[in-house]
Amino acid sequence: MKEIKEKYIEWKNENLKITGTSKSDIIKKVKLLNNYKDFIDQPKFRKEKGRRYGFTFQSKLHATVIEEFLYYLFKDIGKLKGKNIDFGPAKAYSNLYFAPPNIEGFERSSNIVIFQRNNLKIKSFK
Repeated sequence: MKEIKEKYIEWKNENLKITGTSKSDIIKKVKLLNNYKDFIDQPKFRKEKGRRYGFTFQSKLHATVIEEFLYYLFKDIGKLKGKNIDFGPAKAYSNLYFAPPNIEGFERSSNIVIFQRNNLKIKSFK
């Protein structure tokens, strides 16, 4: 985890140094992303059979890297500066289902269940 944190801080700081939106700036940001993703995708960081610790591709690590990259990609666009724009996951309904104990219960009350995901939003990475 220490290695990932150190590489993350380096990735973050290098992205924050880029303040333009030229094609060259975007290419630099994409290269930084690819280097960081290649680093965290190393086998030694994967949770695999027989290994107690590590990350899977379903872990939040990979999703948050992409979310944070979007911030770095869009942060310097003039039309977006000064706007209150959230980057990251949104609070969303993931499903709706009916859960009556039996058909008679369904006739009395639908027992609607709405599952809602709550995610932490980060306003700024500075």
